[in-house]
Amino acid sequence: MPTSWERLLPHACWRAFRPAPPAGLAAPDLEAVDGALEGFFEAVVADGTRRVLVAVNDADRATDTEPMLAQALAARDRVARDVRFDVLVAGGSHPLPPPAARAAHEERALGIGRDRVGSVAWHGGNVPPETLVPLGAAGPEGAAPHVHRALAEARAVLALGSVEPHYFAGLTGAHKTATIGALSRRDIARNHSHALSQRARALALDGNPVFDGIAVLARAVEAGSRRLLCVNQVLCGGREVARAAGSWRGSLDAVAPVCRASYALHLLAPADLVVARVEGPLAATLYQADKGFHNTGPAVRDGGAIVVEAPCDQGLGPSRFIEMLRAAPTLEDALARLEAGGYRLGDHKAVRLRCLAARGVRVAVVASRDLGDPVPGLPIARSREAGLAAVGIDAGTFAGSALLVEDAGCAVATAG
Repeated sequence: MPTSWERLLPHACWRAFRPAPPAGLAAPDLEAVDGALEGFFEAVVADGTRRVLVAVNDADRATDTEPMLAQALAARDRVARDVRFDVLVAGGSHPLPPPAARAAHEERALGIGRDRVGSVAWHGGNVPPETLVPLGAAGPEGAAPHVHRALAEARAVLALGSVEPHYFAGLTGAHKTATIGALSRRDIARNHSHALSQRARALALDGNPVFDGIAVLARAVEAGSRRLLCVNQVLCGGREVARAAGSWRGSLDAVAPVCRASYALHLLAPADLVVARVEGPLAATLYQADKGFHNTGPAVRDGGAIVVEAPCDQGLGPSRFIEMLRAAPTLEDALARLEAGGYRLGDHKAVRLRCLAARGVRVAVVASRDLGDPVPGLPIARSREAGLAAVGIDAGTFAGSALLVEDAGCAVATAG
């Protein structure tokens, strides 16, 4: 059945992509995860430790934390019921949400295990400075990275995460939960400044400077007497299709093939128009929905157009990249501002959008609410018809190739 976008552009040559797991995929091997968890708790007990820090994602990620936590609690109970679970909600640079939103996320993420864990702490970009302490020795940029005190002081860490493509970190996952999720805003900016590199792209791991920096941080978390176990899942089509536990890299490598097979599309030739529909938590703000441009930009031709459709019902989100877009109308302007003032968190989003413009790619957002004053080079429309007009497309006459990408905050499309 044609989508409303296809009905709106009836003369276009359409192709649609919605992420889906590969046919014949086996069910997640939960017994193997049980074995890894039990081995972890046995080692924790042998170390004389009776506390485990459980690092989980905040509400800006689609991670289905509760079943992974439930499995971990069951494994702990089989080995040593007296091992205490403390939880760190690892929000990275995201601002700490208000108390009511925190309570709702804790209920949703911790679920039946809420009364079986000890303390629950939150980390975000605006935590008090005294919350941050150095993590071991010097990190990838020379200075010791600073992390949430709960992570730095933990002797055993269980990190839970979901693996999706990430447009400059390669893949998300528990390795990010246990590093970027608990890192200081300054150190996140230091890592994310490498998002300006051409090697920082979706699905790229080794050789990607952002991923390589996270790898150094993950090894620092593992260093010394600290134990780290990562549990990763892949969610697709509203269900979990893979789960694995092990070292930060081993658990990632175990599920990465399923993630790639589920979320990546490659076209033989680039499209004239890409419609990128962003869903779930990533659709709440323009800051997050912006991923739709970067995940699908490699699939559009030079001189083509991308329309991102996302509700953005929570507004712009962190506004740094909007400030950069307003101050730097061209790629040359953006690069000059970086040269003069240095990188600040969010600048990579603006620079990457200006890179699309330098290719002649026109962009627009279709949102469900008014997002304020116009943004140079990023028209924000309230209807699909207005979004198409903003990128110079006449719905009645357009007869080019068009690609509709669902769940474009995670799905990746390339061409050529």
